[in-house]
Amino acid sequence: FLFNIGISRVDKAILQKSGKLTHEELLTIRKYSLYSSNIIKSFTEPPKYLDRIIPQITEACDGSSFPRGFTRFQIHPFARIISAANTYCAMIAKRSYRDAKIPAMALEETLHFGQKNVLDIRVTQALYTVLGKIPIGSWIETQTGERAQIVIPVYGNESPKIQYLSVKKELITEDLETTQKEFRLVSSLS
Repeated sequence: FLFNIGISRVDKAILQKSGKLTHEELLTIRKYSLYSSNIIKSFTEPPKYLDRIIPQITEACDGSSFPRGFTRFQIHPFARIISAANTYCAMIAKRSYRDAKIPAMALEETLHFGQKNVLDIRVTQALYTVLGKIPIGSWIETQTGERAQIVIPVYGNESPKIQYLSVKKELITEDLETTQKEFRLVSSLS
């Protein structure tokens, strides 16, 4: 994502740190959106409004975040959309200090941030609608111990399509409902 280009100006030792960040390190990381904006301003022909939108991506709708403490109506709608998508993507990505989250759990947490007015609730609800209840890439385990990956997302009460390797190493795709198998989420796409 172009809006994350400023992260390249943050010391790699801070980005790869496995422990808790110091206050100074956290402040350094929080400047990345401003770095991104400055880099984009230096382009010969920067995309329209991007230099204003990028610093707002890290703002929270309740005004509790950085760099300026803007509230929902001060944050550009594009920045609110990118912020929700970025939050979800950050959660499903492995970090030096934590494992990746299961996509369905990350989606629920993103929706919760919308309900708490950290993210725009309308945007998080739209993201939930688009990705589905159990997003593509989620791994499940059936009660018989088979592992399968969701290949078509689950919306509402629909049954997911799963894909797995059979004992004979054949790739099987089937509707989970027709298999009559119970399942649980086990891991994220990795």
